[in-house]
Amino acid sequence: MGKKDSDKKLDRFSKIIDIITNLGTIGSWVLGLSSAYILNIQKFPVVVPGVNFTLDSGFQFALVISGILAYVHYLQIYWVRNQERLNLSKSFSDFIFWDLPNFKIILAWIPFIFAIYICIQLSSKSFGVLVVFLVLLFYFIISIISRFVYFLSPDREIQKEMLAWLGDEKWFEKWAKRIREKILRNGNVAESDLYEAGFPNRNYKDAIEIRFALTKYFEKYEFEEDLVLTNIEDLYYLHPRYSYDNREFILLQRKNYEARSEHT
Repeated sequence: MGKKDSDKKLDRFSKIIDIITNLGTIGSWVLGLSSAYILNIQKFPVVVPGVNFTLDSGFQFALVISGILAYVHYLQIYWVRNQERLNLSKSFSDFIFWDLPNFKIILAWIPFIFAIYICIQLSSKSFGVLVVFLVLLFYFIISIISRFVYFLSPDREIQKEMLAWLGDEKWFEKWAKRIREKILRNGNVAESDLYEAGFPNRNYKDAIEIRFALTKYFEKYEFEEDLVLTNIEDLYYLHPRYSYDNREFILLQRKNYEARSEHT
């Protein structure tokens, strides 16, 4: 019982520390944005007494940037804690430039919208703030577009399938059986040999899967079966399967790597 009570106390203490940390982080970005807004709506520039320092548009813009940086830090903490539970992106940059624009967390946009509104107001009063704001906004938009192009591209879907193949033992054993049969029968196996074994037609995705299967087989059995993975055009020019314009992958037993033609 003593150990359980101690664990419960530690767990409560940890939660209290997390709450305090979150409140501090939230407070920092709220303070930065609200201070910039309050200073911006003043009819006359605010001057710090004694040091004669004017809290002008540049200072207000710096407060906005500070608030945004604090908010990004808060989002990073949120992403770390909820990445697996909410199936968020694997990297924080993808979380910012893909998950948020994709509205996985709609409420997370509120501080950004508030910050953009303040920046627009400040930009109307200062050309320097306008230039910096437009540069940052342009970078943000380009980053979002690049992430959307990447995640919505056909190549992205293939990459997801390749990740699934890596952890699928049944998929690998299916291809390993096909590859091994070809090697035992012919001493080698090329990409085109596997189309007839695995696919009735040829397309880009099938080519990727076959090449991926050959590569994984080579990585696993290179030393055990003494294998060489190369292109057909890189074979010895008298090799029975040599072709000067064929870039297909071919997997061979090393003893057959420099095999001469029967007519040599």
